[in-house]
Amino acid sequence: MKILFDAVLRVRKHVWLFVFSLLSLLGVTIFSILETGVFGALAMSGSGFQGLRTGKIAQILTYLDQTLGIDIDSFSTMLTLFLIVGIFNAVFLFFSRFLAKILAVRICRDLRNTCFAHLQKLPLAFFTKYDRGKLSTRVITDANQIALSFNSFITNYVQTPFIVLCTMGVCLSLSWQLSIILFLGVPAVIYPLRLITRKIRKISHVMQKKQESFTSVIIDHLSGISTIKAYQLEDYSIERYKKENAKMTAYDEKIYKYDMMSRPITHFMMTAMLLGILFVGLHFLKMGVADLIVYCLTLHKLYGPFKQFAEENANVQRGIVAAERINDVLHVKEERATGEILPAYSHSLEFEKVCFSYGTEEVLSEVSFSLKKGEVLGIAGSTGSGKSTLLKLFSRLYDVDSGKIRIDGELIEDISLKSLREKFAVVSQEAFFFNDTIRSNLIFDKDISDEEIHVAAKKACIHDFIMTLEDGYDTVIEEMGKNLSGGQKQRLSIARALLRDASILLLDEATSALDAISEQRLSKVLTEMKGEMTQVIIAHRLSTIQHADKILFLEHGKVKAFGTLQQVMDSADGFAAMWEASKLIETSV
Repeated sequence: MKILFDAVLRVRKHVWLFVFSLLSLLGVTIFSILETGVFGALAMSGSGFQGLRTGKIAQILTYLDQTLGIDIDSFSTMLTLFLIVGIFNAVFLFFSRFLAKILAVRICRDLRNTCFAHLQKLPLAFFTKYDRGKLSTRVITDANQIALSFNSFITNYVQTPFIVLCTMGVCLSLSWQLSIILFLGVPAVIYPLRLITRKIRKISHVMQKKQESFTSVIIDHLSGISTIKAYQLEDYSIERYKKENAKMTAYDEKIYKYDMMSRPITHFMMTAMLLGILFVGLHFLKMGVADLIVYCLTLHKLYGPFKQFAEENANVQRGIVAAERINDVLHVKEERATGEILPAYSHSLEFEKVCFSYGTEEVLSEVSFSLKKGEVLGIAGSTGSGKSTLLKLFSRLYDVDSGKIRIDGELIEDISLKSLREKFAVVSQEAFFFNDTIRSNLIFDKDISDEEIHVAAKKACIHDFIMTLEDGYDTVIEEMGKNLSGGQKQRLSIARALLRDASILLLDEATSALDAISEQRLSKVLTEMKGEMTQVIIAHRLSTIQHADKILFLEHGKVKAFGTLQQVMDSADGFAAMWEASKLIETSV
């Protein structure tokens, strides 16, 4: 549970909360034991019990009477003392629980913040290994589990040992002979609990991995609800969900089985010890009634912690597993963001024998080309030829396996990520928007005037649509852009890219969802920007890149042709065939 204490020590206020929580727990322990002692003294106070005052309790009562001046024969005095101790015990009990809960909640908040912030700084390659369900489980579910386990951890591994030590100390002072039974009995309780603990942790590891898959199933089926309905897959979806749900239930049942076994074992062993102590104390040691009552009451204080330990143990084990899983994410190396500052993109962009693979699958092989500032580069190729991957390499969303990428002669890995990525504006195939207003999604809290927003929206052919909305630019975009069509989302994405005022514009099939008129208008805008902004365009309709200064044609991740439209047409039969096919399709439409 090192991650918990790292979270506590990271914030000064948490340290103080933790200290006060521990002090409150210790206060509860001390006053709980005092409560037992005072209760025993209360039972023996009064003239009617003079003959029963023998042993250690007699010594305590004599000390109270002679040294502190407490009238031990006054029942009302002893009752008042008992009530005072009880009140202090209740106060410490409240603060121990309240402070522990507050600390757990704040640790959970900090863990979620830390984990989410770390995820934002991880390389894109990391997200190809983990799906959204797994990551959301670790950020939310695992962080919550750690917070829930924190109180159990403090109780089991701080308060319980302190109670056990104090209780054994009191019992030892009352009778060392009876304490031998206690010392022999405690290991008999602990050993089966340790075995159960190992079993629960093992099951928790498997269960929380299944939780990730379970969450992924839910996300997948909700995200693809339109496909499910179109293909009438509702029954298939329900059955798949039921299977995953049944697996989760089976693991829950296993954990609860082992968890519930712990309490009966604890209860039996503690009862056996109590009976043994009563029998030995009365028949062999001939202990005084007062001493035996207090000894048994003190011993009973162990029952609560042991019972709590057993009950909270499963929760602690889940927290340990959750902490290990979050640590797995937090230990993934972040993107290297440091480097030189690139003041401005001024003259050239160059790829030199660039190779890239997804695992063992080679996607790009020795790709080389150069581009001058203000030029337009069109990238063409069949599906799976590596076009979109190539675009991701420009801004180091992925790092190359080998080869070099230079901007103005500087290797991009030597440039700081902030300095590098602010030179690019990207319009991807799938436009993403936050659940926020159109204005916020266009400017991202930057200081941009309404006039500039309107100009960019008009260039992207989306301004007129926005103005038909009741709230205009203050209209809230719903989750996943549900209140926008595909074309509207793409046009908003293009407007957002234009507002970025970047040096290089990357368009990954950005016009695929546009109608012919909107595409023609956008092509005109992009043509007018030639010379001002370097453009790299991937288009499924090749007419979009017919005015490009240079065209890069890829086949199976390799450059088959690079040059002007005519040069590529002449040197690459594959491109010529694609060009003719594209013309025929556009003519038929």
